Amino acid sequence: MMKKDLFKKLEKVSKEDGSSVFFDEPLAPHTTISVGGNAFLWIEPETVSGLRNIIGALSEEGLKRKIVGEGSNILFPDGKFEGVFIRLKGSEFTRVSFSRNLLTAGCGVKVSFLISECVKRGLSGLESLIGIPGTLGGALVMNASYKEAVSENLVKVLVMDSGGELKWVKREELKFSYRSSSFAKGDILIEAVFKLKEEDPERVKKRMKEYLSEKATEQPLDERSLGCVFKNPPDGDKSSWELIDGAGMRGASIGGARVSDKHANFIVNTGDARASDVRALIERIRESVSKKFSVKLEEEIEVL
Repeated sequence: MMKKDLFKKLEKVSKEDGSSVFFDEPLAPHTTISVGGNAFLWIEPETVSGLRNIIGALSEEGLKRKIVGEGSNILFPDGKFEGVFIRLKGSEFTRVSFSRNLLTAGCGVKVSFLISECVKRGLSGLESLIGIPGTLGGALVMNASYKEAVSENLVKVLVMDSGGELKWVKREELKFSYRSSSFAKGDILIEAVFKLKEEDPERVKKRMKEYLSEKATEQPLDERSLGCVFKNPPDGDKSSWELIDGAGMRGASIGGARVSDKHANFIVNTGDARASDVRALIERIRESVSKKFSVKLEEEIEVL
């Protein structure tokens, strides 16, 4: 699949930039549900300039690429995946800085780490996202929310377009809705700026703990999953978990994949699940809900 000149280009970039390039990389360790086969190519650029060079090399060869974070919202396939994954794990994508109540953070940083840094400084606005195992970039693309959406305190985002150009996009230039944003398909989120509220650190910490306690009571946070599998229907008075539960799917299983007993919109890996098990269970849930309620559920997770 890959030409010799691409090997050389990637080798050059990795030496100059410190980027890491892995071939035939196992995908299961890169997702929170621990399923998936091997990726043809997995790249972890160290710097923004290195990322630009990598994007250029892949584009010249006509290779499609996919930006991934902690794999908390993506179902990788079984077997060999003939694609290129890029994980923004380098120092330029995970740095965090504060100027009073202004937060600037790399979009590769883990949401959990970001929240802890804000709480220590008594900065409120992101603590409701506690318990989300993903990265800031993924949270922005999906407009992650619990009580409060990640976009509510956003000021601007630095993005790299498909041509490798960098540009700041202001909050008012973007559209956010339930589990959705208007970022262009080829955009790579590099950095984001937030304007947070200054509060007593103990109050922010207490509120964060309350949110986490609520989620731990309602969701299987201690099991391997991809979070909520389906979006809530835009119309109707029932949420997805209520529809799934009402269709008798709570506790249903295929292979090692099982609908959580704690929260019916979660599918958990009981130990030896394959991606095909999860996909089959998703389809069974969708069919059961459609038959029972005449509602077609739409996935919140991304299935490759």
